Amino acid sequence: FHGHDRYSVSDGVNSTSSIVNEHLEKGYNRVLLTNHGTCASNIELIKCCNEHNIDPTIGIEFYYIPEINRDKVQNESSEFVIARDDSKTFHLTVLVASEKGQENLNKLIYLSNLKKEDSVTVDGLSGCHYSKPRITEAQLFHFSEGLIVSSGCRLSVFNQLILSGQTDKASEMLLLFKANLQN
Repeated sequence: FHGHDRYSVSDGVNSTSSIVNEHLEKGYNRVLLTNHGTCASNIELIKCCNEHNIDPTIGIEFYYIPEINRDKVQNESSEFVIARDDSKTFHLTVLVASEKGQENLNKLIYLSNLKKEDSVTVDGLSGCHYSKPRITEAQLFHFSEGLIVSSGCRLSVFNQLILSGQTDKASEMLLLFKANLQN
């Protein structure tokens, strides 16, 4: 439940307008774009959708770093680390469901681009940018009102846990999200 255009480096090659036209040809009445770490195509998406009387769904595929559950989790065949590692990120799809959700998405995007040392906070939360714009659980949970959160692609923390045979840990993470998201 996500899609990329040319603004998702390495994942998307099509222009926003060609994606909208493809959706029209298939008879769809809604277009969804969730580029990696950016909403750079949102204005183009909204304009193009308005021209063709089709509804845009605004979203992003965030780079996510877990803060809670920082322990190594092991099983017989592999080791999977859920750690606050400055280089390890997972993908997390976030969609706007309301006006408040758009406001909260903007705050999360802003936070994701701040570095820890920037000395800027939003509601007491600081940034964690490290080569990519990233968000944490604390940030997501705090600003989750009006947003729809999805596991996204195979690079989500949930799917990585499942693929490494750690379904119990994946269930724990899902329950953590369910308990802390404001929708």
